[in-house]
Amino acid sequence: MTRTPVVLGEPAPNRECDHDRAWAGRDRRVDGLRLAILDDFYPNPLSAFRATEFDWLLRRFPAAVCASVAPDTAAQLGAFARRAPDLADRVGAYAGIPVGAELAYVVGLNTAWRFLADLEAAGIPFVVELYPGFGLWFGWAEAEARLAAVLRSPNLRRVIVTQPATRDHLLTGGVIAADRIVDIYGFVTDTRTWDEAVELPRRARQAGSAELAFVAQKYTDGGLDKGFDVAVAAVRRLIELGRPARLHVVGGFDAADADLGPLRPDLEIVFHGVQPSRFFPWFYRSIDAIVSPNAAGVLGPGAFDGFPTGAVVEAMLCGVAAFVTDPLAQNAHWSPDRDLIVVGRDPVRLAETLASTLDDPARLAAIAATGQARARTLFDLDRQMAARIAVLQSASIDGAA
Repeated sequence: MTRTPVVLGEPAPNRECDHDRAWAGRDRRVDGLRLAILDDFYPNPLSAFRATEFDWLLRRFPAAVCASVAPDTAAQLGAFARRAPDLADRVGAYAGIPVGAELAYVVGLNTAWRFLADLEAAGIPFVVELYPGFGLWFGWAEAEARLAAVLRSPNLRRVIVTQPATRDHLLTGGVIAADRIVDIYGFVTDTRTWDEAVELPRRARQAGSAELAFVAQKYTDGGLDKGFDVAVAAVRRLIELGRPARLHVVGGFDAADADLGPLRPDLEIVFHGVQPSRFFPWFYRSIDAIVSPNAAGVLGPGAFDGFPTGAVVEAMLCGVAAFVTDPLAQNAHWSPDRDLIVVGRDPVRLAETLASTLDDPARLAAIAATGQARARTLFDLDRQMAARIAVLQSASIDGAA
């Protein structure tokens, strides 16, 4: 996908946005790193972690720009200009690697692969952040070939990994030296959004009932990779035990995605559809627990989720107790049975664990409180971004591959 690069400060033919001109006349000593963020979804706000991280980087580095190959970039730019008017002139549609960029930053394996040929042709060093997903499927030949190409690139400076499984896989492959891998556990989330939930009064819980949440993006029929079938079966079991329960589902799911049995839409199961971040603080004030019985290797060979998933972390930040699986034994930062409950994918066992915990309101509240405190520490926005900024600054002055 090599395209003709655009010279800083000069208008280019057939460009959808002249974001490169943001660098024209800037003083490197004053404005800092000329960072080119390359992406395939931003500035769409539905990817909240990217919106938070890239907004932050653009404000931290006044000379940074972002170029996107998202198919709806043009449509999103108007909404972005209203959301972040101070950044609007530095975000645009991709039209080649901006000439004058000192460093590029990409998030996700498939994103890095998409831009790799252009980065190498332009001779631009880059940093890649490898989140779970984005085509990072361990053992799948096509994914492994892409990963090897990115890791072997002479332009690669650093790899940020966010989960132990990713680091272990990179080191096992022997393609990249350990000193070029940087561990930054977790992901970027705007904790200010979740701080609002702390100020909201929680709904008084009705004795003997349970308001449960299942929150995930739908990537497979039935959401089997996220465990939607298990969550529904667990709620069915709770009701069979004579315990009133309602499952609130957020994401692209509907009644056709699982065997609902006696669960009646809008009564025992409520589908809320896909929702933006601002939906959740009010939503979670009425939720007793979130369930996330996700599985590895279902979306594709070697596919996996972070521990816990981003949706679970956001619920915990809002003070909701979490019941999760850890299929790859990645937990290195949370205390089971204190910060969260780790339970397998057996729906009967999940239902029994939920029932026993819900029967002890003091324990449920303690898990929610300690989990929230731990999540606030691990996912503090300043902490998460300071670590990433340090990597970018180090990569920008380290000319050695």
